[in-house]
Amino acid sequence: MLIKQKMRLGVSLFMVALLLSGCGSGFIPSGDSAYCTGEWSTCKLFTENKIALKRDNKWGYLDKLNKQAIEFKFDAAAAFANGVAIVKLGTTYNIIDGRGKTLLDTGYDRLVRDVDDRVMIYRKNSKYGLLSEGGNQITGPIYDSFIGLFTDGRLAVKSGVKYGYIDKTGDMKIPAIYEEAYEFSRGLALVKYNGAYGYINNNGSFIIPATLVDAYSFDDYDRAIVQPDDETIALIDKTGTQLFTASDIYGSGPLYDVELPNGDLRLYSYEGTPFTTHIYTYISIYGPYVANVEWDEGLESFDEIIIFGEDGETLVSVPYIHGDAITSTDNKPYISDDSDGFVLKSAQIEIDLPGIDGVDMITDEHIVVDDGEKSGVMTLQTISTIVIPLQYDNLILLPDGFAIARNELMIGVLTMSGSTLIPFEYSDFNFFANLLS
Repeated sequence: MLIKQKMRLGVSLFMVALLLSGCGSGFIPSGDSAYCTGEWSTCKLFTENKIALKRDNKWGYLDKLNKQAIEFKFDAAAAFANGVAIVKLGTTYNIIDGRGKTLLDTGYDRLVRDVDDRVMIYRKNSKYGLLSEGGNQITGPIYDSFIGLFTDGRLAVKSGVKYGYIDKTGDMKIPAIYEEAYEFSRGLALVKYNGAYGYINNNGSFIIPATLVDAYSFDDYDRAIVQPDDETIALIDKTGTQLFTASDIYGSGPLYDVELPNGDLRLYSYEGTPFTTHIYTYISIYGPYVANVEWDEGLESFDEIIIFGEDGETLVSVPYIHGDAITSTDNKPYISDDSDGFVLKSAQIEIDLPGIDGVDMITDEHIVVDDGEKSGVMTLQTISTIVIPLQYDNLILLPDGFAIARNELMIGVLTMSGSTLIPFEYSDFNFFANLLS
């Protein structure tokens, strides 16, 4: 089932960035409250004309002219936002301004930014509190933990053994009376109260009573998967109305993988009705309207990756053995087909890519491709041309018109014409406003 947190669809840059950079642990921002949410359009390589890079085991910042903006002297560094950035010196977190000056006399055990709400969460002696972006203390270290970031003006915090919600001034706006509490999603927060789950608004009033055995956060289609009793799973809307019940439900809209009580597998839409007429033997949903499904028709069996129209019509279908689903940065689904050469297919376009072995990323204008050994960039056109040669180990395109690439274990920055802006002399990078390690 789904995790209990705010769920987002779209191309996530997290995994690609982590593979490219080598980072593998630590806080990764998510949701609308992070500076770079993982949605491609929110992430820039250069923020405030600076990029955080690692060289010779120390972090610093370069500008777009490949000049040192801030000395390479930090043990970790995050992207700039609103004139400041989080850095790490030894095991201590601090804040720097655009000249590299530290703003805190004494650092903290941890700092997490909520850029949209212009507040930071710090940890000191195993307790958490709030700081302004300039480093002024808003609250003392009085909370035992926190969940996510601010949504709808509320942050879930743990005080003692119970959870409640504070505002940006640190005031407890919703009392700490819950055994569990999660981020607000679509105006409602999932909480556990007296052993059962329900949903509250940002005033703390129950909109859906705490009577559920289990429950999950609302998705972008105003739907949540819940367990009303020990045997039933249901999809509900924000009034708590059950749209349908099943033995199990997976997905985050607009499609859901549903196992009915008789064992049949069906695709259902967020409207609560069957999306297609098929009964499947296997379902795996890849994106908003793309899924891998298997079904039997008489003696014949089918295993297809399908792009569906919103009415359930099959727009593109490729046998699973020859296909791979890729979601573009604007959530448009594509399927690659290697049954006869390599072809990229969507409902709107079909592109022959001779000599290509895989597609790693699709934007509204470009495709990051690989030939099985090296990566490059081609245009997203029926007759595609090479923009950046296939000579790099990995590539990410960013919406500010740059590509960050790895080659022979080192990282550099390219322009979209393929020229090298920052040479391949760096071992890591960070375009998030929070530290990855």
